[in-house]
Amino acid sequence: MLAPMGIGQLRLMSIENNNLSRLNIIVGDNYSTFHFIDHSNSPKSFFKKLTYDIELKTELISDLIVENLRTNGLNNLSINEINVYYDHNLFSLVPNSLYDDNFNKKYLENIFEIQTNDFVESDIISELEIRNLYVPYINVNNILIDSFNQINYFHYNSILLKKLSNTSIEEKNKIFCIVNNKCFKVVIFQNSSLKMVNNYNYETKEDILYFLLQSLKSQKIKPEKSKLNYILNHKLLGLQDFTKEFIKEVNVLFYSDDKSCDYIF
Repeated sequence: MLAPMGIGQLRLMSIENNNLSRLNIIVGDNYSTFHFIDHSNSPKSFFKKLTYDIELKTELISDLIVENLRTNGLNNLSINEINVYYDHNLFSLVPNSLYDDNFNKKYLENIFEIQTNDFVESDIISELEIRNLYVPYINVNNILIDSFNQINYFHYNSILLKKLSNTSIEEKNKIFCIVNNKCFKVVIFQNSSLKMVNNYNYETKEDILYFLLQSLKSQKIKPEKSKLNYILNHKLLGLQDFTKEFIKEVNVLFYSDDKSCDYIF
């Protein structure tokens, strides 16, 4: 059986129990990551990131996950906590004041096509008083449950927004650009209120700047007076220097490497 936990419960449990072994899996349409951490008497960690040139169908994603669990010996380990984060566009944010769990599919039908057999899940983002409704990949969940018996799953944006909302940035407009392989997000807060979460696909750094500047324009934010915070989960040569030609101040809040594999962790 699926056993999802509340996001707040998950974070609290992970912090308090330092003896846990944990496997974090991010499942995106253009990339996947595997991050294994063992906090036992012989601590060890493992990180692997897969990037894809095209968006993959969920059937192929699940096959790749199974293959990487097997080739890296993760499916034979006894792991205390399995966390899966879905990073895709099949989501919608709904304020708590407008949320009714009887209409989960209705919220999503206005954004993309929902199939009759699609399962809709809801993450609570208490810091912002909103719900994140999304479609988890059930075939991926089932494969992981077959291997590990129990998993926790969430939408990537739920954890991301919780973390960004708590960053100690003093500007009136807190602007973030989160770059991954072939896709990126623009997140904007104004006076601690969430104003925008948009996902875009890109091929070049020019694509990122175009959509980023359009996002600022839609919120009536002047780039020549603004500070941008990059979160670079994927390296793109020359991006920061190019951005500085258009935006007053550019800060790299996080740069992925082999030790710090993704901002949400």
